[in-house]
Amino acid sequence: MKKQFVILAMCAIVLLTSACVAAQKGMGNTSGVARGVLSPIITLSGTIVEIHVGPCVDATMGNDPIGIHLFVQTSGGTEVNLHLGPARVIDRIVAPMSPGQTISFDAFSTPDLAPNAYIAKTLFWQNEVIKLRDDALRPFWAK
Repeated sequence: MKKQFVILAMCAIVLLTSACVAAQKGMGNTSGVARGVLSPIITLSGTIVEIHVGPCVDATMGNDPIGIHLFVQTSGGTEVNLHLGPARVIDRIVAPMSPGQTISFDAFSTPDLAPNAYIAKTLFWQNEVIKLRDDALRPFWAK
């Protein structure tokens, strides 16, 4: 009985660890999106137009089927699609946010993303600094 419990516990650890590592990988990619060709980190600000929870079609997610994106109308008039991360992790972060609120963010892009699509590194919202990725652009949920 004890041996079965140990084996079950080890399987659970392996499964949980592999899900976290895969979370930073693009769909079908063998390495994280931040390990490829990146644009420089930019800072933008604007108004939240929509908080979208659903499948990520921009090839920024690993094994998590559902991601969270903010659609933000920038002060320059461009609407951007800001990928935040997997819903299972990010939902608590965006819960107090709503369309019409202002937000600033540091973000980057990759050649795989659509025009005006970015991946958030840091959010600046209502006097809060929300770090989603470290300086190596590794998401906090992948640690």
